[in-house]
Amino acid sequence: MKGSEFHRNKKRLAIKKANEIAAVKIGILAEREFFIAGVALYWAEGSKKDSGVAFSNSDPKMIQFMYEWFKKFFNLRDTDFMPRIFINAQHSDRIDKVLTFWSSLLELPSGYFGRTVLLRISQKKVYENRETYFGVLSLRVRKSTWIKYQILGMIGKLDYMSG
Repeated sequence: MKGSEFHRNKKRLAIKKANEIAAVKIGILAEREFFIAGVALYWAEGSKKDSGVAFSNSDPKMIQFMYEWFKKFFNLRDTDFMPRIFINAQHSDRIDKVLTFWSSLLELPSGYFGRTVLLRISQKKVYENRETYFGVLSLRVRKSTWIKYQILGMIGKLDYMSG
């Protein structure tokens, strides 16, 4: 017991120290840094093949970051977004709670959201975080083909390997 408590404390202190170092190294993002971070995140997690803009992730902070990024750099309004939730069918009893979570996070009315997609994939493992898991949110932008062309052009400029 003492050994595991010692290791938990050691880990907690290491994480605290790492967070302090990160705060100094990152600081407050300047506008250009915020812009480039959004382009890089879209490169990693955004839709590049479909006709419009969609960014999908399960991390609420990342979704919130990109939501603010789209609004700031493409002058989008709340009505320009149509988010959609993808979640395993085993969570069908929690759909209202899941929708409320994402709606509250983005401060968007639930009526802005597309129909929730229940994924029918059997899971053998029982997850402990069932009540705090809210699926994957696809943050879609209406009528966004032109925005997508711009973002893809920006991604091309980030590709330092091609010059």
